[in-house]
Amino acid sequence: MCLAEELLIRPEEYKNAYLIISGDNWKLKDFYISGGLKKHLKFPDLVNLITLEKFVSLANKGLL
Repeated sequence: MCLAEELLIRPEEYKNAYLIISGDNWKLKDFYISGGLKKHLKFPDLVNLITLEKFVSLANKGLL
């Protein structure tokens, strides 16, 4: 929620925000990564929940 708020307050400074979900002990990891949380959020497209591997891949391709 705080990340989404920053994006709304400062749209000229930030285009995207990412929460990196990493590690094997997340019980709801698949739920978060697959977008299951989006229906519970007011601004679901402002903050991206992705795996560390996906984040590194996007960074290496210059897509962040």
